[in-house]
Amino acid sequence: GCSALHTLSLAENAITALLPASVAVAPLEVFAGSLSALHLAGNQLTSLHGLSAATSLTYLDVCRNRLSSLEGLECCTRLQVLHASANELVSPC
Repeated sequence: GCSALHTLSLAENAITALLPASVAVAPLEVFAGSLSALHLAGNQLTSLHGLSAATSLTYLDVCRNRLSSLEGLECCTRLQVLHASANELVSPC
């Protein structure tokens, strides 16, 4: 299975939400504990809520989305690299 998946790219998929109700990212919860790199660039995300289970993330790319804040990353305490350019950021949290 995918329970030990470390890197996942969902870039350029027109994803609008990371919440479990989103069909495109529903499997994210299955391997969130082992996931260390997540590529979400070039989607249509307006929020990072839904990443709370991804506590092992060390790399996150959310460039070219529609984010106005980085709220939702509070549980990602191992995060070392964050790419968030080309968004609509007005507040860091």
